[in-house]
Amino acid sequence: MKQAYFSLPCPNKTDNESPIFKGYYDVNQNWNGWKCPKFEEKEFDKIVKYYLDEETNTDEMIKDLKEFSDKEKNKVIIDNKEYYDFGSFCLCWSAIESSDIINKLYDYVLKDEEYLHGILYEYLDMLEEKEEIGLCGIVETLEDRGIKI
Repeated sequence: MKQAYFSLPCPNKTDNESPIFKGYYDVNQNWNGWKCPKFEEKEFDKIVKYYLDEETNTDEMIKDLKEFSDKEKNKVIIDNKEYYDFGSFCLCWSAIESSDIINKLYDYVLKDEEYLHGILYEYLDMLEEKEEIGLCGIVETLEDRGIKI
């Protein structure tokens, strides 16, 4: 199972775009070219909450998606691990490419300098924990590009 992020082309009444959900899929399995993701329980619960919320979804949408919300009916075991299926082989789940996520993040951080700094500090903290990469590698890269630290 390969990890990816997925979305459906059906946002609710208040959102312009549907959210992205983290899931897993078999690279050799698809339905009419669409991915057939499976989700861990916590993520499955988020999907059900989003698409079956009566305040933000139409009665018709809820009726169409209700059958996919039954945990027991949609539980699958793959490699001794529990996953949940929300409409595979029926709904048009598309995988979100990492480049799409990076472009959205880039657009967002350009508008919010504080958020950008938070991301960069978190990244630097993460690099400090891994000696093989470390801050020294970043400093060397910056120096190679003519940026003095």
